Amino acid sequence: MAKIKDNHRVRKQRKRRGNSRFILLFLGMVLLLITIITGFSHVIKHLSWFDIRRIVVSGNVNLEDTFLQELAAEFIGTNLYSIPLKNVSYKYENIVRIKRLRVRRVFPNRLKLIVNERVGFVYIKTAEGSLVPIDIEKTILDRKGFYLKEDLPVVHTNISVRELNTGDVLENSFVDKICEIHKMILSSNISESSISEYYQHNNDLFLIELNTGSRICLGRDNYPEKLQKLEFVFENIGIERLSFLDLKFADQIVIRSGGR
Repeated sequence: MAKIKDNHRVRKQRKRRGNSRFILLFLGMVLLLITIITGFSHVIKHLSWFDIRRIVVSGNVNLEDTFLQELAAEFIGTNLYSIPLKNVSYKYENIVRIKRLRVRRVFPNRLKLIVNERVGFVYIKTAEGSLVPIDIEKTILDRKGFYLKEDLPVVHTNISVRELNTGDVLENSFVDKICEIHKMILSSNISESSISEYYQHNNDLFLIELNTGSRICLGRDNYPEKLQKLEFVFENIGIERLSFLDLKFADQIVIRSGGR
């Protein structure tokens, strides 16, 4: 009986020694792997072959490639893998036109900027007559210069230009209403006959059609139904230059030529 117990004790001791050797072997392999990775990373970060030679830009609409590239020009000649990508992103954090920016390393020596840009949705015409662009989320965009690709409809308001701070979200019930109507127009066939202006007169909403200069009255409510009527007119009747189209009545469409 004592001999059986001794054999059992020996087996347990051998098992513990075997487990210990396995753990030590595993830890040694992990340490070796870390050392190899660290050394490899160190070598890469000091090889001139990986020095940035070019900055490429994608996703931008109005912001020019040259402008975006120049902001990160100081990284040219720096090792691609030695730069924290957040350091590049910091260069763009104050540009309100950039909604989101992703920075990517492109092997072996390119830095790529992927831009999600805020683009103009409508212009707000202020009480002073200034035109200030806002995007579809009503974020107030910069107005230092107009972008050639932004041919936007104008929303006439009584908002003072002093109330419009770049980067803020505009809170105005009339502008909210116009933005929703403009979204509906862009998702319909009316978008082919572009609406150039929105304004309010005697609480009625008016639109100006770009190609003919015609006025369109949508009234004060039921705008989805009114826009369906407007779509019907554009597709089946058409309107002449400087005509007046009155859609504020529930059961009729009134078109007057030369109406202003």
